[in-house]
Amino acid sequence: MADSSAFGDYLKNPLMFPDEFKTWIGDWFATNVPKIPISQIYGFKVQSVKSASATTSTFSVSGSSFADYGAPRISNLPNGIYVVFFGCRFATAATVNDHGEMSLNIDGTAAGSAHVVEFNTNSEGSIHGGRVSLFDLHLSPAPGTDVHTIIPTFRRSSVNTVIMGQSWLHALKVVTEDA
Repeated sequence: MADSSAFGDYLKNPLMFPDEFKTWIGDWFATNVPKIPISQIYGFKVQSVKSASATTSTFSVSGSSFADYGAPRISNLPNGIYVVFFGCRFATAATVNDHGEMSLNIDGTAAGSAHVVEFNTNSEGSIHGGRVSLFDLHLSPAPGTDVHTIIPTFRRSSVNTVIMGQSWLHALKVVTEDA
């Protein structure tokens, strides 16, 4: 009978296992796949996407500062890094140089000029536009919470009131900061 410490050392080092055993165990697992819930595999997180409700509504944008015009938003986003897709329709009835912009407000803070969809037109009609941006949502918006809200905001940057709407907003979580 083998000494128990030598046997323990043997079991600790799979490289010492006989080749026949290594071949057999690989074949056995290939034909008898264990049923382990993916949630039990440490570190594995399925990427998830959240979308704001679809809307066909439009609204007149007359303010020169970004404001919430009631477009659908995304709430209860947990901490993480997100690729955010957003955009809308811009329309004008005037034939002058009209400008409008769409941006995002994240947890009450403007996303900044790097995350703006700009619309310019010199003719009557409508155009659609969008943007893709990366956001690291890791700071708690309020003590004791780890959820975030993204709200689309709009403004006009020309003299005339512009029509905007039919907005879309999707957040794809690509990196989780959960333990």
